[in-house]
Amino acid sequence: GVSRIVARDALRTLEALGVVEIKVGSGGGARVARGNPGLFADALAVQLDLAGVTAHEIMESQRAIETLAAELAAENATDADLAKLRRLLEEGEAVIDDRDRYTRSCESFHIAVAEASHNRVLVVQLMSLQHISHPRRNVTLTRAVALRVLEAHRELLTLIEVRDPSGARRLMDDHVKMIRARRVAERRDTGPVPRIAKS
Repeated sequence: GVSRIVARDALRTLEALGVVEIKVGSGGGARVARGNPGLFADALAVQLDLAGVTAHEIMESQRAIETLAAELAAENATDADLAKLRRLLEEGEAVIDDRDRYTRSCESFHIAVAEASHNRVLVVQLMSLQHISHPRRNVTLTRAVALRVLEAHRELLTLIEVRDPSGARRLMDDHVKMIRARRVAERRDTGPVPRIAKS
């Protein structure tokens, strides 16, 4: 009961939100989209940024999410999950002297742990928090810190492999506390971390 222009605008809005997919040409049209956790994580990150959440709030939330994710990963990880974690650990070892690549590798390792929990809500929440909590320049990452992080990741993988949920949770809790301390130091040394650019 509306004009084509109104319907087209509504569909474009739904497409931008990731709710529908629009295909042009033969067999085209609008269809309900498949879930896209990455798109939802981006939108949640923007909303958290607009709400002005503090670094303390972010790191508290990240601690809660990552400790539960590690616990569940030790219970639910598949052979494919473990293989991915081993591959990311090897990648981290290989790029440890490249600060930016090592930082990205560590972020991927943490996401892979969350994915191994097989709880998509935790994965999306962690992805959104990483968007706004991880610095563009990891100024406190020295080689000594990188080696400590790598060792923590190695120990965490072992605990997941041997199916030790409580051990994995405790280790991740200590690890995120260390990350939180470094984030505080980064803000003290460099000022506020750049917020998400708003268009």
